[in-house]
Amino acid sequence: MISYGVRQIFVILLTFGYNIILTRFLLPAEFGKVAVIMIVVNVAVLLADGGFGVYLIQRRAEVNDNDLARVATVQLYFSCLLTSFCFMIAVTVSALYGSVQLAWMVAVASVSLPFLVIRGMSLLLLERSVQINKTVRVELLEEGTFAVAAIFFANYGAGAWSVVIAMIFKALVGSAAASLLGRFRLRIVPVLWDQELRDGFRFGMHYQAAQLINMARVSIIPLFIIPVFGFHAGGLVERSLYFASAPLSIILAVQKKTMFPFIARIQQSRENLRVFLGNSIYASSILDKFMFLPLALFAREIVMLVFGEQWLPMLPLLYWLIAGNVIFGALAGTLYPAANGIGRSDLISKFNLIAFIISWLLMVPFTLFWGIQGVGIAALVMWGGIHWLRTRIKAEIGMFPYYVKIIKPVLAFLVSFAMVKVLSLYTTGETYSIGRLAFLTLASYVAYVVVLLAIDFRRIFNLIQKMRFSHQQ
Repeated sequence: MISYGVRQIFVILLTFGYNIILTRFLLPAEFGKVAVIMIVVNVAVLLADGGFGVYLIQRRAEVNDNDLARVATVQLYFSCLLTSFCFMIAVTVSALYGSVQLAWMVAVASVSLPFLVIRGMSLLLLERSVQINKTVRVELLEEGTFAVAAIFFANYGAGAWSVVIAMIFKALVGSAAASLLGRFRLRIVPVLWDQELRDGFRFGMHYQAAQLINMARVSIIPLFIIPVFGFHAGGLVERSLYFASAPLSIILAVQKKTMFPFIARIQQSRENLRVFLGNSIYASSILDKFMFLPLALFAREIVMLVFGEQWLPMLPLLYWLIAGNVIFGALAGTLYPAANGIGRSDLISKFNLIAFIISWLLMVPFTLFWGIQGVGIAALVMWGGIHWLRTRIKAEIGMFPYYVKIIKPVLAFLVSFAMVKVLSLYTTGETYSIGRLAFLTLASYVAYVVVLLAIDFRRIFNLIQKMRFSHQQ
């Protein structure tokens, strides 16, 4: 599991790396178009999957070739239908309003859907046989393909089309690699919509409801921000949301895969579960403060050096988003796998549904009043809703701590932040120098670790001892 976690982090870092490069090459307006494309395609992927993949993974009965063929056939029909629908929309829009590039971008990107069905079925075989390390090989290969294609075409001025082309290459390579490793062979068979398929669809869509609702919440960018403020503002919001959550995403990805099976195994012992959740919150809090510190300190310098001056308008929004993630991020990373581990994934669906409604109720008036900065203010206010999920899980397993676990990491974050800010006033060199930025970043890490050890050495030592003991067992 640790090996998988390390490889998963590498995949995320690769994704983060090419996103930085693409942000350098593409203008904010181009990323506004990308935001629309990604929302439509991601929703289409979930609809084409129908939740059957999740159903087959958790099904107790053995999955045979006929089961795979039936599900793959249904998914292939759905994906081809959705792709045809996207092209029909593009043709209709072009006939009514002339050539509309965005509609054709969405249509071309949807060509990847049938290949993603093949990829999904192949990876299902690997996941069901617990060969998750092989799934990471596929992810590494397809993310590398996407990076090369997107950067190549963006460098030659393709704009948002570079992302569309890269999506097609990624789907082709990913489906081929997954089929090879998973030994999946596609067979089209007659499909009878019987009770088993209905049960599978019902189970899978319930499981995926949280993702669909979350996508509906994020859809505020294409459905409101872009029509009201334009593609430029949509791109600023999309990139701010991505980079402000990047450090937390790395932690969440590892927690999602490693915590869920462990919690499911110890859920009968409520006392052990509460202790584990407390330790997880503390460890997450230490890590996310460590990772967010340079971004909070040097957001302006990073934007200027890495992305370019055209991205400076996103700074106020970025600061608001970082503030929410620093304060509440450790709780979210622990509660999601905890709810799934104790068999209450419905709580996450309800939480995301509430967040979806509140996000629209807050973000629309806030952005009309404060511009795109209102998205960040609304996001910070909405973080308070995470305590609803905490209360529901607490009702299931009993009381477990949060603020007492994060107060010292937050204190270390604030003290080291102030120390490095003072240090930066006395360092020489250009304001936007990579060397100066690297030196101050290293200084911030050292200051954070030293301060945290000084104020909470015993707890850190005990946590490391427990982790070693758990690993040995």
